[in-house]
Amino acid sequence: MIQLKYPAWQESLRDTILEFDPQKLPPKIRRTEAMIRARHQVLSSGAGHAEEQQALVDALATIRVLKGTH
Repeated sequence: MIQLKYPAWQESLRDTILEFDPQKLPPKIRRTEAMIRARHQVLSSGAGHAEEQQALVDALATIRVLKGTH
């Protein structure tokens, strides 16, 4: 399995992406989106972390796609 660079929120994103049950997907999307936004807010209050911030922006784009598919 691939080593995640930011497992605190990437594990939830991976779990959401791999969810195929349409009943389970919406709550997973909401939980993951909240985790990503919370982490983004923490990082935006300090300097540095540009790489993780870009990964968070990309993750939110993935969440938008998932929202459009269910």
